Amino acid sequence: MNEWLKNNRTVPLTLLMEKLTQRLIGYYRYYGITDNSLSLATFRYLVRKLTFKWLNKRSQKRSYNWRSF
Repeated sequence: MNEWLKNNRTVPLTLLMEKLTQRLIGYYRYYGITDNSLSLATFRYLVRKLTFKWLNKRSQKRSYNWRSF
């Protein structure tokens, strides 16, 4: 996911979020089995952190802060 976000950070934000949502839905459907909710929640949190990181690297000034993101 890190490499995908890094390579697609220049895509318009609406398209990036649509594609990210599709990827996450596919991941949840594949790995979403009984008793795996903690791992899925951890993965979701890590993806949010990575998305925040790569969106802030789109320009020289920070685009978002964690609170508004």
